[in-house]
Amino acid sequence: MDTGGHVNGQGGAELCLADEALARQVRELVCSLGHKPGPLRFKVIPLPDGVSAGAWRFTWTPPEPVSRLARKA
Repeated sequence: MDTGGHVNGQGGAELCLADEALARQVRELVCSLGHKPGPLRFKVIPLPDGVSAGAWRFTWTPPEPVSRLARKA
């Protein structure tokens, strides 16, 4: 996972990217690894300076651990 990703305490993964084409490609890669991600969804994210930005997000529960870094879990 990079800075746009997160793994929750139950092992569910979320990836959020600003570039729609990249998000679609990464989702396709996740599928090719045998994982079953949810649909790609658009989300408006409020930023600290009061402005908001759009991002593309999908979630899935991988069959094996995605990250070993404690700060990402």
